[in-house]
Amino acid sequence: MITRAMTAAAIPFARSGYEVLIDFSIPPQFLGTARKIVKDLPLNYVVIRPSLSICEIRAASRVEGRIIDYASYRDFYGLFEASPIPAVCDNEADAGTVAMRIYEGLGAGKFVVA
Repeated sequence: MITRAMTAAAIPFARSGYEVLIDFSIPPQFLGTARKIVKDLPLNYVVIRPSLSICEIRAASRVEGRIIDYASYRDFYGLFEASPIPAVCDNEADAGTVAMRIYEGLGAGKFVVA
């Protein structure tokens, strides 16, 4: 319900000419629903997915919201491995490099949801 509401709330901004970014953990299984919600608007889907071990390390080393036992999140992580659109997977790159890959991929149509 939350994901549907966020997607629907973005439509007036997109129709007004704004570039809209929804930054949330949205599994690829939602893409069919998202496509129906946004109808004729362009839709891109970008998954930034470091390895499971890196996610576990980062979650355990947070100052706030620390996740010591990542076991309950492993199945959720696995949902993103089934993406029909290539993910940005890199354990070493800095944020600027990842952002450039996303920018270039968007320009090349790499993340388009048909």
